[in-house]
Amino acid sequence: MIVRPTSIWGPWFEHSYKKFFQVLNRGWYVQPGAEPITKPLGYVGNTVHMMKKILYSEEKSISHNTYYLGDYPQHSIQEWADLIRTELGKPGKPGFPIVDSD
Repeated sequence: MIVRPTSIWGPWFEHSYKKFFQVLNRGWYVQPGAEPITKPLGYVGNTVHMMKKILYSEEKSISHNTYYLGDYPQHSIQEWADLIRTELGKPGKPGFPIVDSD
């Protein structure tokens, strides 16, 4: 069995998330391209609960699978950025286009 948690947040996981808030607060974040980028997130308590359920399951087929653990619904990074900016009272920033060199 393979268990792969997504990007985990919660107590003691502040560095990356704190930096993201700081970048948004300073107006430095720019969304690359027009397409949403989804990054699944998972709260540490929810992830531990999922791992325990898998570990203690009596299902025999469980041992031959890979499990990607994350919370739902999933949101794009742009959705998170827009929500955080709104809460911080900062204006939204447009993304920049990615030009295909072909």
